[in-house]
Formats: sequence, structure tokens, C-alpha cells
Amino acid sequence: MKTLFALDLPAETLDLLRESGCRVIEVKDRNALNDALENYPEEAAALASRAVSGNEGLPAPDNIRILFGGKLKLDSSGYRLLCADKEIQLTPHEFGFFDMLSRRPGVVFSREQLLDGMDMRNVVDRSVDSHVKRFRRKLDDLHPGLGHIIQTTYGFGYQLARTFDFEKQYPVRQHRAPASIRPSS
Repeated sequence: MKTLFALDLPAETLDLLRESGCRVIEVKDRNALNDALENYPEEAAALASRAVSGNEGLPAPDNIRILFGGKLKLDSSGYRLLCADKEIQLTPHEFGFFDMLSRRPGVVFSREQLLDGMDMRNVVDRSVDSHVKRFRRKLDDLHPGLGHIIQTTYGFGYQLARTFDFEKQYPVRQHRAPASIRPSS
């Protein structure tokens, strides 16, 4: 069982850590952290090589992938994406897609590679575009502009952005109606 010293972590993160089987020792400030380290010498030795600042240096549970400096968390046990105090459930296809992208940010994946990762081998590769569009909407609902983390490389595929500014105001995406229901000019 892993033992983690939690310095000022949100309650939802502490719950996720405990659910994953970690022993969590909560501390409220650096003085309390120093006291905890003295009281748990074996755990302190394991942490000695790491610089602990906030929640940096503390390992995430195996089922949680931390992205964008801890602002976004992908929970593989619950097929969900967490951002601050909000969460969205992901379909198995969305999870497969995002899981694949989040393992290698900045790497462009072809539609065919993404279909294999989403376990959708018997469909047209352009169906990936529809999944991406719906997934971006979900991301935008989670945090305004978050859909921008999925970047399109025209003619090839998609990639996950390496960085995302959560403070920046992103333009609202305009989703066009299909041609069959657009008003004629």
C-alpha cells in the first residue's frame, strides 16, 4: 500500500486517492508536513529524493492520469474526466480516444490509429471526426474553451495540446447545423 503525504489537496482528490488503495496522511501546512515526515521515517525516506511542492512529487494512483499541471484528471476506473469541481462521464469510445491522446501529448495520431485505439475497426475513418466534435462539446461544457486541447492536423489526424491556459478566455465554438437543416439563402 502506498502512503502519500497530502499537502492542501482538494477533498475529491483525497477521496480518489483513498479509493485507489493509497494511505493518505493529510497535512495543512509545511510545518505539519515536517512533523508528519518525522513521525513516518520509512515514508519520509521514500520521499527524500523528491521535491514536494503542493501536490507535485506525490504519485497519482495508477488509475488516475494527471494532465495540464493537475488541472485535468483522467480516471480510468470510472471512465470520467475531472476538472476542478466538475466531471464528465466518457463513453468507452471517448475514453479510448482521449486515453490514447493523453499518453503522448503533442503526437499526431491518424484517424486509423485512433479508430484502433477506440476499438472501432469496422467503420469509416471520418466517423472519428464526429466523435471528436461531440467530445469537444463535452470538454467545453466541463470548462469553457477546453475543447481546444484537441488539435486538428488537417489531412492527417488529431493531437492533444501540450499546454492549455485555463485562465484565458477562448472563443465560443460555433457548431454548424447539418446542411439538411440549414436555412437556405
